[in-house]
Amino acid sequence: MKFVTLLLALVLWGYPLGKMVFLGFASPGASLLALVDPTVLSLVLKSLAQALASSAIALGAGLVLSFPFVADPKSSVSVGRFTRFIFQMGFLMAPTVSAMAGLSWLGSQYAYQWSAVVWVHAWVNTSWVILSITDAVAGLPPSERQAAILMGSGPYRLFRYWAIPRIRMTLLQSFLQVFLLCLASFTIVALVGGGAPVETLETALAWKMRLGVMDRSGSMAIALWQGILVLLCFGIFSRISKNLAEKQGTSRPSDFSAEGSAPSIFRNFRTAVTGFFVFSWLPVLVWVGKAFQSTGIDPGLAKNISQSMAVSFGISILSAAVCAFFLVLGFFAKDPFFMSTLWVASGVSPMFLAMSWTEAGLELSGPWSVGIAQGFLYFPLAYRFLQPWVQAKDPKLIWTARSLGASAWTAWWDVEWPRLRAPVLSILAVAAAFSWGETSLSTWFFQSDPVPVSLWVSRLAGNYRFDEAQALSALLAILGATASFLWVRNARKDRN
Repeated sequence: MKFVTLLLALVLWGYPLGKMVFLGFASPGASLLALVDPTVLSLVLKSLAQALASSAIALGAGLVLSFPFVADPKSSVSVGRFTRFIFQMGFLMAPTVSAMAGLSWLGSQYAYQWSAVVWVHAWVNTSWVILSITDAVAGLPPSERQAAILMGSGPYRLFRYWAIPRIRMTLLQSFLQVFLLCLASFTIVALVGGGAPVETLETALAWKMRLGVMDRSGSMAIALWQGILVLLCFGIFSRISKNLAEKQGTSRPSDFSAEGSAPSIFRNFRTAVTGFFVFSWLPVLVWVGKAFQSTGIDPGLAKNISQSMAVSFGISILSAAVCAFFLVLGFFAKDPFFMSTLWVASGVSPMFLAMSWTEAGLELSGPWSVGIAQGFLYFPLAYRFLQPWVQAKDPKLIWTARSLGASAWTAWWDVEWPRLRAPVLSILAVAAAFSWGETSLSTWFFQSDPVPVSLWVSRLAGNYRFDEAQALSALLAILGATASFLWVRNARKDRN
């Protein structure tokens, strides 16, 4: 099993990355010199500034808006099912839908500029940061929180001196994840930024290799910069996380001083935060209503869309199957090298991965390449989601089944699978919905029709056919909402 995981990690990640680096240093196009080209360096700085600003705003807003969920001494730290359903829409909704919704709120006056891209990225990721913070605080020992409350800690001290020091690792992980997502963002930058006015490493790579005039040297330099930034981020994260772990082990309990008890208005604050995000998705609800009221559609476009839906459906099934395959390897092989390479791959931009596969000769036909790459990139998120259920297993039950003569497979199937079935099927459904909304890989690997539905939405929006783009976005919005519902339905606290 370890040989298989090692081979897959090398083929899907190690070899393509090595080939990219080799081409960057040895190709006749002088890609190494292109790394320090002023145009490329300007793209790097702009991309870093956009990602840093977006992630900083998302983290800051997430901290502020999570306060009423975390700091109320009169209630436990929890997020209701409906609130979780709404908060998850930000990262489960297709990027095309998020971009179109952002454009609806910004209008032509504020769209197509850097600030618009930053604010849309921050809005999409803030709700995810809130969930990360509340889930992390909810996982802390309740006895510690109760002791702080009994010692007289009010809302601010409970949040500032008890919660924040204990979730520093979560805050770091959230910042890094949002930073990498914004750095690798393609659809939101392309639609909200309007193309040429706002260009990042991701959109420039697509333009130089697929959408515009072929520029192999420039695209190689951009791809190498993306790889450098991702590895640098993970190196910084590893160093900071190690220091945080050491400080966490030697820190003393916080000094809680007396403060007044929290008013019951906290419930109203929580409702207001949830209502804000519900209101922000209002344009999507309008599109869904219009889609159901629509009386007809252009026959030619209808034919193309039906073919695109068939393509998207096949890719989503393949993506979910690949994700399931890697989940099996991740949970049963437990090979550190395999897991570390996949964790790095989870932060790599889809365009960078697609180009590395192309340069390494691993590119297959459009649907196969897109489906495999999507499952590969989505696996780490699925693994993190399922890990609490896997860790909650009862070894005694498995040992009892084995002692009665059951094989290892039979014991797992009879004891573990009934408990894991709902979350596993849920996360695979989410993987399929994620596949329907992904655009970057489709842009790279699909050069002719029929193309996936998400790419059709981008084309229609790029041609200013917003009514038709919004109608298709309604379909993707329904899929995103379904995925969020399935996730909430199976995200139970009781995992036994």
